[in-house]
Amino acid sequence: MQETNSEQIILTVKIASLDEKKIINNLYSCYLHDLSEFTDSIETDEYGQFIWDSVDLYWENSSLHPFLIQYQNKAIGFLLLTEKPYVKAGCDYCIQEFFLLKRYRRQGFGRQILKETFQSYKGAYCLLVLEKNLTALNFWRRFYKENNKEYEEGIIEYGNDKCYYHTFSV
Repeated sequence: MQETNSEQIILTVKIASLDEKKIINNLYSCYLHDLSEFTDSIETDEYGQFIWDSVDLYWENSSLHPFLIQYQNKAIGFLLLTEKPYVKAGCDYCIQEFFLLKRYRRQGFGRQILKETFQSYKGAYCLLVLEKNLTALNFWRRFYKENNKEYEEGIIEYGNDKCYYHTFSV
């Protein structure tokens, strides 16, 4: 993916190396903390940590793509993209997780990251958004509208949670 330069702004999105796995794992803990507001399914362990037990899979399987997002050389988020066989029939890719630290939201970074991702990975997409996560839901709906993307939306049960299910193509 590309670097976006605008005077002092440098936003980088790249496949995370094995050496950067710990960074993604640390950011994932922040992501789980944010999501815990919307579901009872996310708990800390006995040490008060949010644990992601499948982090290694993203570096062991070529169908799983961990992207590290950096702003001015600081890690600020990640995007986890999956492809067949880890997607619903009819989809080429699934955005499993998309996270930016709160400080970096509402600055256009998310939209830019998605546009760059979609330039490199064209096809049919799917994603889930927790029903109670209205900020994420509104982000996606706004993104579709701003980019003239048609999408389908439904509600499904995922574990103990209700989620919005989106499909769209790029």
